[in-house]
This record gives sequence, C-alpha cells and structure tokens, in this order.
Amino acid sequence: MFERYTEKARRTIFFARDEAGSFGSPYIVSEHLLLGILRERHDWLLSAGDSMKLVEDIRSILPHNEKIITSVDLPLSHSVKVCLAYSAEEAELMEHNNIDTGHMLLGLLRTETPISAALNRYGITLDSLREDLEKLIAPRSRETSIVFERRSELTPLLPRLSSEVEPATVFSLQPVAKETPR
Repeated sequence: MFERYTEKARRTIFFARDEAGSFGSPYIVSEHLLLGILRERHDWLLSAGDSMKLVEDIRSILPHNEKIITSVDLPLSHSVKVCLAYSAEEAELMEHNNIDTGHMLLGLLRTETPISAALNRYGITLDSLREDLEKLIAPRSRETSIVFERRSELTPLLPRLSSEVEPATVFSLQPVAKETPR
C-alpha cells in the first residue's frame, strides 16, 4: 500500500502512529496525521511560530487517554484512508511519481474536516498548496501520466467506495529502502 510513498511520507505515518499512541487513541485520525506531517519540519509550509501554535491547537482538541505502546500496530481511521486516497490522486494529477507529505496535506485539505478548516485559518489552502508543490516537485514524463488520467475518473466514486471499505486498515511499518534519485 505504501510503495509509492517517499521516505518522508512513510516517516510521517510512523510519527502519526506515535502521536496516536501518546494520546491513547486506538486508531490514527486526521489530527495525528497532521501532527506527523508537522514533525517532518515543513519550513516552507509555516513559520516556526505558526507551526508550534498549530501543534498546540491540535493537541488541545485531542482527547487524552492512557498512552498506548507504539510498537502496537494501529489501524487508520476512515477519514485518514480517504485522505491517503486523495493524496495518491493529487500526486497523479500533478504528474508526480511518488506521494510525499505535501500530497498528504492536499488530501487533508480535501477531506473538509476540522483539520482542513484549521489549515485554512493559517493560510494553507488547496490552491496555494498546489501551486507551492508544483514549484517544489518536478512532474514525471508525459508518457506515464496517460495511465493515471483514466484512474482519476473514479474521483466522484471515491466517497462511496471508501465508505464500503472496512472501517480500519492496519498500518504495519516495514523497513524502508533508501531512495535513489532518478
């Protein structure tokens, strides 16, 4: 499932699992995913002060339960699965080979949750983030994008399809091979 994810994106999911465990959550939710993204130090995204304030805001709304050991596999919530599906679609639409943390942020913004509203309050919108990512990540060749154009036709079906999927997918961290630049 995570083959196309960059090392940073995989670490983000690992950090999200760690955040979920520290709050005693039995599954990874959107707030944990955003905290994982922010732990990856997105200096291009927010200033250090805004980043810290956003982390404080998120942590203040999450319920605190007894800590769960992070070696336990935690399932992804329905909203995170939808977010990751949107992330893959965003990468394809932008003609990017891999799914990175920026695509995950786009996925979070598309889910229209309290997290997307919080990001909007900090000036992070879908359009502005797409523009930033287009500048930061080079697109793949035109030949390979043709395959994915057909896949993006499934977008209207995504909410219905994702609700038919099991409520939780267990995330199991696998050793990550070192990425080689192409």
